[in-house]
Amino acid sequence: MNHLNNIFFRAIRHLIAAERKSAFTFVPSVRYAFPKMPDRMDFYVHIPYCRSHCRWCPYNTRLHNEKEFPLFFKNLLSEAHHVASTGVSLLDKSLYIGGGTPTSTDFFLLDFIKCLSEDLGRPSTIAVETSVDELTHNKIRGLKSVGVSQLSIGVQSFNAERLKSFGRASHMKSATDVLGDVVREGFDNVKIDIMCDVQQNTLDELGDDISRAVDVGVDQITIYPLFQFFTERGVVMPRIIKRKRFYNYVWKTMCAKGYVPSSVWSFCRPNTTSKFSSVQRRTFVGLGPGAATSLDDLFVFNTFDYNAWQLRISNGKPAYSLEMPMSVNMRALYDLY
Repeated sequence: MNHLNNIFFRAIRHLIAAERKSAFTFVPSVRYAFPKMPDRMDFYVHIPYCRSHCRWCPYNTRLHNEKEFPLFFKNLLSEAHHVASTGVSLLDKSLYIGGGTPTSTDFFLLDFIKCLSEDLGRPSTIAVETSVDELTHNKIRGLKSVGVSQLSIGVQSFNAERLKSFGRASHMKSATDVLGDVVREGFDNVKIDIMCDVQQNTLDELGDDISRAVDVGVDQITIYPLFQFFTERGVVMPRIIKRKRFYNYVWKTMCAKGYVPSSVWSFCRPNTTSKFSSVQRRTFVGLGPGAATSLDDLFVFNTFDYNAWQLRISNGKPAYSLEMPMSVNMRALYDLY
């Protein structure tokens, strides 16, 4: 059955792309040099470190280990310099730093941002992912001092019991107090993530989380249904009827509270000019283990293997693992997405 499904969906992809062979097909990358880049590009930086693994997180993560930070960030900056040698600059573009939980690396992250801005040009926007428990007063001010303008904060829920149902520990700090401190610091955009397990949690419980998020004054709220990524059946999503009910509730509730949609799951205050998004970039350079790079004619993934990434970068080589040529048709489909 799985084989038949694969054949069916492959045929559909080829039909949509109007191409018989290459549509949506990744192949092992054997590149030993970085491809030519445009003069200026957006950058995505992947920092995999987390203090714990969330059972619902599908991203490439690595348990927090301070002893690894010096070499990791040395290689991360080396990768940026290798890319810059092709002629690309970060000047007046966007820098997005995701993870993992990048802020768990403390001053190493701040120093990296300063070095990257000095060496490759100061970006117009610097966005960083973080969590409630990572944000001390000093860390909030430190992020602001190196030019971070957007923060995405993983709250998931203000309720300890709901966090427990997600398999996540309760916040060690008051999420409301932390968010208030961040909002008062004056970032261009403060976004928070909220999650709902539509199998267990009621919509009224979700509404309580939304109300508390709105009351604290954040600029953007992203609300996801819980997907289970690591099960015997692979990725498990709520049934489509429940997802539809969930999304209709989110849409009506957020609009009633004066927020406007900025993407499928995300809503902003009407006067928000600096919207937070990890995906709405046509082309970008990816740094770090598991990051992707999107060029006009090529899409590549770095290896997810931490040690392999370190070895390739330390030898001055790209850490590419998989790549997909981007034809004119494929690029048009990507732009549509």
